[in-house]
Amino acid sequence: MYVSKQIRAFLDKAREIVQPETVTVDVPAKVEKVKYVMFSAHDWTVSQHLLFLNATNGNFTNLPFSSQVNYELHSTEGCLSADCFWVEVFYNH
Repeated sequence: MYVSKQIRAFLDKAREIVQPETVTVDVPAKVEKVKYVMFSAHDWTVSQHLLFLNATNGNFTNLPFSSQVNYELHSTEGCLSADCFWVEVFYNH
């Protein structure tokens, strides 16, 4: 399923931030931490995201123009462990 690949990409980036010791790819020293990542999709992909997440707040047969699903990784100030991170998911927010 294409949606699982997109969600996996977000989870991989989140893991790089939350648990940097688990990253297996060598990142050049000059690369700053990721602050924003955007993936483009079509309406059917957005619809599949909502179905995959078992969303119950609408009919996803015909999505409004420019619909979007946003995944955000948050943390508390000075967070140093995985316990103080959380993910928020928004639809057309």
